[in-house]
Amino acid sequence: MKIIIRAGLILLFCLVLKTGANAQNKIDETNLITRLSGLNNLTADEAGKYFTDQGYTLLSKQSIPQATYTMDLYKYKLKNSYLLTVITGSVAGSGIITYNEDDYTQALKIIKDMGFTPGEATSPESGKTLFAKGDLRFIIQKKTTGDKTFYVMMLNDLLKIAKLAGLKK
Repeated sequence: MKIIIRAGLILLFCLVLKTGANAQNKIDETNLITRLSGLNNLTADEAGKYFTDQGYTLLSKQSIPQATYTMDLYKYKLKNSYLLTVITGSVAGSGIITYNEDDYTQALKIIKDMGFTPGEATSPESGKTLFAKGDLRFIIQKKTTGDKTFYVMMLNDLLKIAKLAGLKK
């Protein structure tokens, strides 16, 4: 009987390790854009595990009811804060809040190199710039409070959002 219990526990432990490894393997850490893109392919649970495995803490979760669905907004915090927009359990958009200007400069260069172009919603007076490539939208907003400047950068897939919201099949 002890052998069966041990074998069951070992199998369960291996399954837990494999599940964690799958979430880790889905995220390409090459740069911020590939990381956000990888997060957009996860479920909310997989993304949560990814962040907690790296030492992040779930800082907040807010549900926003829409006409045909509910959107959940998650915020994970360690040094930087990561934001997730979740619809029907799947990550539909992800982003980061950082105080590091180098992160901002690098992300801006990468999205331009990847062929994203400034969209019509570019609004320099608000500090918000929208870049587009196909169904993808990358939004950068520079904000200053007091003497601190921070950057909010979000990657959204409009087609995926529409599908998850039941607006497009």
